[in-house]
Amino acid sequence: MTKKLTKQGDDLVLIIDKPILEDLGITEKTLLDVVVMGDVILIKPQKPTNKLSELEETAHSIMDKYEEVFKKLSKT
Repeated sequence: MTKKLTKQGDDLVLIIDKPILEDLGITEKTLLDVVVMGDVILIKPQKPTNKLSELEETAHSIMDKYEEVFKKLSKT
């Protein structure tokens, strides 16, 4: 897959497609490890350090995924 960087202020950003993020379980709250090895950039989600962190990440993921449903339910 070939991607192009996008300018945002003084920075360049890499847009990662939603299906890839979903496959990896990455949300905007997921911490990422970025490692540079020569001319390779490795980006991977950090593993939760304990069960509470894993549970929090899962809860955030569910809330993000079903945000509109929760909003509709709260109005009834």
